[in-house]
Amino acid sequence: MDEQIIKSLSDILKSIDNIELFCISRPKEFKTFCEDICFRSAVQWEIAIIGEAMNRILKVYPDIPITSARRIVNTRNYLI
Repeated sequence: MDEQIIKSLSDILKSIDNIELFCISRPKEFKTFCEDICFRSAVQWEIAIIGEAMNRILKVYPDIPITSARRIVNTRNYLI
């Protein structure tokens, strides 16, 4: 597998781990997400990183078998 794809997949995994870390001490409720600007910004930033990494992967390997890859990139675009 291409080193750039491995790096991008690593970035995605790190961002997922970060989001899970942010959620450990908070109730998993949409209200909490909306009311805590620092929490919301941190999660949105990690989602943007995931979307950017997925976009890099799709440029090199457009047929990669990742469920909803295009929707992940579209979510990043919406946030940005």
